[in-house]
Amino acid sequence: MTFRLRSVPNMAKAKFDQRKALHALLYVAQHIPKPANVYNVLKCLYYADRKHLQEYGRQIYGETFYALEHGPVPSAAYEIVKYVAGRAKWDLDFPEALELLEVSDVYLTARGGADTDLLSRSDMACLLDAARKYGTMPFGKLKTLSHRGKAFENADPNGEMKLADLIAELKDSEAIASHLDDRNPGEAQAGGDSAEHAKPRSA
Repeated sequence: MTFRLRSVPNMAKAKFDQRKALHALLYVAQHIPKPANVYNVLKCLYYADRKHLQEYGRQIYGETFYALEHGPVPSAAYEIVKYVAGRAKWDLDFPEALELLEVSDVYLTARGGADTDLLSRSDMACLLDAARKYGTMPFGKLKTLSHRGKAFENADPNGEMKLADLIAELKDSEAIASHLDDRNPGEAQAGGDSAEHAKPRSA
């Protein structure tokens, strides 16, 4: 498939899926040594989303990232973590999260397995890749690594990182942006991913 390249637009974000965010958290926590550090788990979600945008042209669950002091943070997933820990900034009613997650200080433990019916094969592949690369990376190294890039640098302190800036850092960024701007591009479904919309990594 040939993509027509163009400037990265302010494309509409995918709708946030709270249950999928929870089960992405669980999936990562299941695949790194226990106890899982919250910082590493959240960074895994960031890098998994970047990889999924690069290779499949969509986000995993419609996350919004913020440029905090120690690097990019998936804000909605972080709110779930804080909710389980009793520190939520917003009112949430998410008993499934309380049942399946345990948060103690800076550590996160999965009390149950991720529902893989909610996650596509491509979702799980990108989450697993991120867990293996960043799940146990030392704090200082991961902080330095995650501070790099246009999206983080362009964001205000503690401000939202623009999806357009995140995409601009990726290979074939204009093609990915064009794909996201398409209102009927086709989406990867749980259990499988269509070859018609997948964006393979450039050789």
